[in-house]
Amino acid sequence: MDAVLLLNQGFELAAVKAALSAAGARASPMHPGIQDETLARYFELSLDAADGPAADAVLARLREHPAVDAAYLKPAGEAPG
Repeated sequence: MDAVLLLNQGFELAAVKAALSAAGARASPMHPGIQDETLARYFELSLDAADGPAADAVLARLREHPAVDAAYLKPAGEAPG
């Protein structure tokens, strides 16, 4: 499942490292090497939880962290129509 983590302004990924580990999640920059402060706050998440309800629970726990602005599953893409 593709998931996204957005940090609150002024926080770095290190602030949520323990929470990610406890949740069975790993984060990598969505825009590596970017200098833009807004885009640098976005991360792609890899979740150990494979099914929807378990993944939702992990994301809900991450959203409780003060450094996290948002954590959500990416919506499925649609074919152009």
